[in-house]
Amino acid sequence: MWPGDVTLTGTPAGVGWGRQPPRYLSPGDTLTTHVEHIGTLTQRFT
Repeated sequence: MWPGDVTLTGTPAGVGWGRQPPRYLSPGDTLTTHVEHIGTLTQRFT
């Protein structure tokens, strides 16, 4: 790792079942993460 690297670790396993209704990542879902003054990272799941 280098200074300024951003490490995204997600959430603990099983968090999706706690939502109403339960929701899990699926193929075709998109996750967008924005860090102010740094930029935006978008990941599409396949």
